[in-house]
Amino acid sequence: MLLLAVNNNTLRIRTFKFSFFLYFLIYITMMCGLLFKSGVDWKYSSLIEYYVENSNLIPFKTISFYFLAFVGDYINKSIVLGNIVGNILMFVPLDLFISIFFPSKIIGLKRKIFMFLFFIIVIEVIQLVTQTGFFDVDDIILNSIGFMTGYFLFRTQSIQKMIRFVFIHEKAPKSEDYAEN
Repeated sequence: MLLLAVNNNTLRIRTFKFSFFLYFLIYITMMCGLLFKSGVDWKYSSLIEYYVENSNLIPFKTISFYFLAFVGDYINKSIVLGNIVGNILMFVPLDLFISIFFPSKIIGLKRKIFMFLFFIIVIEVIQLVTQTGFFDVDDIILNSIGFMTGYFLFRTQSIQKMIRFVFIHEKAPKSEDYAEN
């Protein structure tokens, strides 16, 4: 009976990891579709001019532009919300995937942040070089806010309990189990 319980638990964990791998593939596919849009108009006389016109290295320049445009009603609010909120929400789940594939015993917060920053800077550079987007330091700031939001969100007890219940089918602990701690 004990062997059956161990095998059943092992099967649950493998199913959980496989499910998250599939979710991760869907997530990456959607990210690529959102981050690498083709069809940038070529109206520049040189590649350098393109890079200069499609780069923002000044922190909060784009964010403040969108904020002022939103408040002043100069631009469609859905564009502003899509850009600001979208850049944040897009990276909220990334820490969950990193945590599943690289347990905290192997990779700590500092290394996760380094991996994330390296990953997002590479994405921004690829967008610029392939002319499928813009290099914007504000995107890095907003994406970092999303990543850190995910980091703290997925460490709350209620979210941890929900993940275990939904994906591992672990029974929810009774309220008196928390009283012992």
